[in-house]
Parts: sequence; C-alpha cells; structure tokens
Amino acid sequence: MKGKQMKKTISRVIIVILALLILTAVIFSVFVFLKARDVVNPKRKMLISDPSSVNLYFDAFETTNGENTIKGWYIPAQKSENETEESQKTIIFSHNYADNMEMNDISFLYFARFLAQNGYNIITFDYTGSGNSDGARYTLGQAEEVSDLVSVIDYVKKTYPDHKLALFGWAFGAAAAISAAESQDIDIVISDSSYTDLSELLDESMYYMTGIDNQFFNNCVKLLLPLISSIDYEAESPKDIVEKSSGKKFLFIHGENDDVISPDNAEILYSSATQNNEAMLYTIPDCPHIYGFMESEDNYKITVLYFLQEAFS
Repeated sequence: MKGKQMKKTISRVIIVILALLILTAVIFSVFVFLKARDVVNPKRKMLISDPSSVNLYFDAFETTNGENTIKGWYIPAQKSENETEESQKTIIFSHNYADNMEMNDISFLYFARFLAQNGYNIITFDYTGSGNSDGARYTLGQAEEVSDLVSVIDYVKKTYPDHKLALFGWAFGAAAAISAAESQDIDIVISDSSYTDLSELLDESMYYMTGIDNQFFNNCVKLLLPLISSIDYEAESPKDIVEKSSGKKFLFIHGENDDVISPDNAEILYSSATQNNEAMLYTIPDCPHIYGFMESEDNYKITVLYFLQEAFS
C-alpha cells in the first residue's frame, strides 16, 4: 500500500511540475507576443507644436499610401515667416522610430528653420501609425516606412515637378531613406545614425525597444517580429543597397557615444559607399544617439550645409 501511495504522490508531483512548466511557458509566450506587438506598434507620439512656433511659414499637406492618409508639412525656403523665396531644392525628412514629423527631442524645427533660411524647401511627415497619420504597424525602417516615404516622394514629384530632391533621415528613418533613394532614383542622401543590417542591430539593441535586458527573451521577440509584421531579415539591408548604388552623394553622420546604433555602422556604410559614389563621414565626439544637432549645433550646421551646397550644385 505504501508503495502505491508513494507512486501516486510522485505522479501528482510530476503532474503539478509539468502543469507549472506549461503555465510558465504559456505566460512567457504571451509576454513575448505582447512585447513584439509593442515593438511594431510603438505608442503614438502626438505633435505639440508646428513650424509657426519658430516663426516659419508652412503649408500642411496630405497624401495617401493604400488606405492610410499620411499628413505632413511643406516648409518653403524663406528669409522670414512673411518672406518666402523660390527654390527648387527640396529636402524630404524621415523621422525616427516612435517619433513624429516634429522631432521635438532633437529640436528639428530649429534645424528646419536654419535650412529654410539657407534656401532649402523642407518636407516632413508622419509615418503610418505616428503623429497625425493614419494606420498602425512599424517595420523598423523596412517595408512600411519605405512604402510611406515613396508615397511622399511621389506626391512631391507631382506637386513640385521641377524640384531636385534630397532625403535626410534619422536612425530607422535613415535606413528607410537609403532604401527609398535607391528605388526612386534620388541621388542625395543624408543618413544620421542608420544601421547597416536590421537583424544584426536587433541582436545588439533589442532591449532598447522591449525595456528588458535579457538576451534570450529579446531573441524570442526578434524571432516573432516577422510573423506579426512585414519585417524581413533577408531583405536588402542599407549596407547592401549602398554597396550596389552608383553615382549618389551620401553624408553619413553618427554620434561617437551612440549606444543604440553603434557608430561602427556609419563607418561601414561610408566604406561601402565610397566604391561607386561620393561620400562624406561626420562623426561627433561625446554625442549620444541622434543628438548631433543638439550636442554640436554649429559644426552640424556647417557640415550639413556644406554637403548640401556641393550635392545640389
């Protein structure tokens, strides 16, 4: 009897342990799914101002990508809010992950004012699921963002057919700009803190998006992302695109203290670009992720303006 009772007890313990393991696995899987969903659906950051807050004249515009309405601002070249000027040089800006066209954290509007006062028209817009634009889903600088950016480029080409275009992106937005420039035959690209390869980046920096510093957990999130979005780790990377491009003009900017996307990425992109393109590399000492304009305003302005003057000439 005692032997049978012992076997029953052991069986019950095993069942309880298995049940707990299954429950733990289910809870873990649900948590991974929720985090993965949050990564591709970052909290929408709403606008708090517009270009008039820094004395810039602007026009709001709308275009579409599929069923989604994309909203943006056109800031013409201008000496003052009441004195716009004709210019055929237009820069389309591409904002970072979990941000919007205002890019308040990096004082974008002040930078836009500087460029507008130096004769450049500015287009900035909210990606799908960001700011005032419709929709959801973010693909970390891949399919969705490239598609949105191409829609904006098409809008600008139709609305301002005589304008020469440049793209200027930050981080994930820079990766999208590199891809869109290739598909849309745009020759001038400024990349501030782009990654070279998305899969490699997520191996290193996923915890910045999940908030969890556990490599196994973040690897699980990474594996799930392509199943719930259009993210594709086999797609052409910014490095692949830069390597095969020809006749373009690139400026690669990166903060030397960037702990989200290593500055090594800029050096790799620069080396890849110099094979068949004109390229500049500008690294900023003691500068964290995408804060170049904030940390080194004068040098940032001088470098960008010099590059643009040469590129548009």
